[in-house]
Amino acid sequence: MNGQDDFNWETPPPQTPDGASGPLSRKDWIITMALLAIPCIGIIFSLSWAFSEGNPDRKKFARAWLIFNPGLYIVLTIIAAITSFSVLQ
Repeated sequence: MNGQDDFNWETPPPQTPDGASGPLSRKDWIITMALLAIPCIGIIFSLSWAFSEGNPDRKKFARAWLIFNPGLYIVLTIIAAITSFSVLQ
């Protein structure tokens, strides 16, 4: 050996799973949020993103949205029903 290492000390680029692109850009997140804000279209897109192969960040976000958003609507509906029944009596 001549005193030099043959090791490459540069850090390798992060590895992404097969078929996955890198992190979403700001524009992609704005488009995602805009599509999810449309009532019927949002559910369809979130189901599509949550259960298909694609960007893992969007997939995790869509799954979280599917848990949180309908759950929020259910809680608000129950509160509204309890309030309306108590007002009627």
